[in-house]
Amino acid sequence: MDSGRAVAARLPGPTEVRTLDLADLASVRRFAHDWTGDAALLVNNAAMIHPPALTRTRDGFEAQFGVNHLGHFALTQLLREHLTGRVVSVSSLRALWELSERLTGVSVRG
Repeated sequence: MDSGRAVAARLPGPTEVRTLDLADLASVRRFAHDWTGDAALLVNNAAMIHPPALTRTRDGFEAQFGVNHLGHFALTQLLREHLTGRVVSVSSLRALWELSERLTGVSVRG
């Protein structure tokens, strides 16, 4: 939370930092339940890539899928009544690079 507050302090306008664990659907539900007001923009940014070993979310899903897909989907659906603008879901460019390298054996990073 401290690093989030440090970034928020540098942003213009009012900014609020809240706890959200996308690997725990109960945390996602709490976050959405506590949300008040409108949200003009929701950016779902992939947060986990290739954990070193098989790991699971609190709910038992494979961690990368649970965090990057199920957590974001649940958050978007639970905040739906508050969303007045766009929902943007983005992935990591690193994920694309690593997939390409695994499939071709050639590094695209230079």
